[in-house]
Amino acid sequence: MPLHLPASRRLAVLVAAVVALATSAGGAREPRPDGSPVNVVLILADDLGYGEVGYQGQKLHRTPNLDRLSAEGIRFSQHYAGSAVCAPSRCTLLTGRHTGHARIRDNVGLGPQGEEVRPALQPGDVTVADVFRRAGYATGCFGKWGQGDEDTPGVPWLHGFDQFFGFLHNTHGTRYYTEFIYRNAEKVALRGNYGRWRKQYSPELIFNEAVRFLEQNRDRPFFLYYPFNLVHGDFIAPPAESDDPPPPAGVTLSEKERNYLAMVRRMDRDVGRLVARIDALGLGEKTLILFASDNGAKGLGEPNDALLAASGGFRGGKADLYEGGIRVPMFARWKGAIAPGRTTDLPSAFWDFLPTVCALIGQPAPAGIDGESYLPTLLDQPQPERRSAFYWELAKRDEPQVVPKQAVRSGPWKLLLTGDRPPELYRIDADPHETRDLAAEQPAEVARLRGLLASSRTDDPLFPLKPGPGFE
Repeated sequence: MPLHLPASRRLAVLVAAVVALATSAGGAREPRPDGSPVNVVLILADDLGYGEVGYQGQKLHRTPNLDRLSAEGIRFSQHYAGSAVCAPSRCTLLTGRHTGHARIRDNVGLGPQGEEVRPALQPGDVTVADVFRRAGYATGCFGKWGQGDEDTPGVPWLHGFDQFFGFLHNTHGTRYYTEFIYRNAEKVALRGNYGRWRKQYSPELIFNEAVRFLEQNRDRPFFLYYPFNLVHGDFIAPPAESDDPPPPAGVTLSEKERNYLAMVRRMDRDVGRLVARIDALGLGEKTLILFASDNGAKGLGEPNDALLAASGGFRGGKADLYEGGIRVPMFARWKGAIAPGRTTDLPSAFWDFLPTVCALIGQPAPAGIDGESYLPTLLDQPQPERRSAFYWELAKRDEPQVVPKQAVRSGPWKLLLTGDRPPELYRIDADPHETRDLAAEQPAEVARLRGLLASSRTDDPLFPLKPGPGFE
């Protein structure tokens, strides 16, 4: 390796060379740019829309920490969540299987008598934490889980995580001043929130546990999964900060909007604090940090929704399979290995995370996954052409008047099916806002993508793709 290269470039060249060697050797080696394995930190915001970060053009509020951190690495302009709602999206992230094959395809399933069933991971389901643990990593999850409640086989300590602190149930995760929280299987009472008290703010408790995990494992490889509950409703303002800015000039905010913008500021601040701690521990060049959101924005239903532009101009939002519901902000930073200031338009999705980290740490990917590694793109290497299509399905059975939805993207083309309505076809490269339905003009493309829809899923009795009554 030429020694006259800058240190950061030498590190990037070394990592790329070792990754190439690991790939040619069947994934038998780990990249060790400084003699030790690479740590991985995955930060997952909750319900943060594509347009809600400053670097995507947000005007109503600012996200200075996210903007700075994303500029220190690579931004993904076409990154897709695993679903348009919480639980299935996180399942695809953890297991590498899209919602045509994932264990959890919706927030609730349909039982044999038509009853609501809360799905959970099962024994034998391999998660990314299982892969890291097998490679000798410490593993920790701090925040909202949503893959199995207590007394089910889907709890995090049964799926690869050494430490867990947070919420097992999605709905519990909306309680910022909850009366209890889980530390692994232990239910920890938060007496400061009993009755009308609001003394223990759950995101701060979760942040402190995540930092403790970093400090405890600074001298060994670790995987930190930080799916904190900001900025999902309930829309309750966090404890006031002395530097909280006033509303933008000329804009009158409702109480709900004020609370929400304070939540966004808190989220941005906590991400900045977490990464600052990583750097202070001397781990910045040893740690790949990724940030994303679990689905698109819901919108507040308030007067300034148009100004907020949470979906970044894309059609739809949370619970939609249009771009606004599934295209999310995502960036990756790894000091010295990922060249800063880059943006990629490579389409990628949550289920690609598992094979990416398998390639990174030299572990074989689990059989039967749907994802494909984007590690070459991270390291500014040639990215192989994608072999498989992107697929989503969602019945949204926790709401009345259910209409099942499916979507598939192959190359620039995206097809959507909503119940028994005619199919919709969009060319995403030329029309990312999905304004012109080309289904009538491109019958051959519709037929091809319908075939991909059919071949991209296996039936699951918990998640039938048929209309149902939903649940009030």
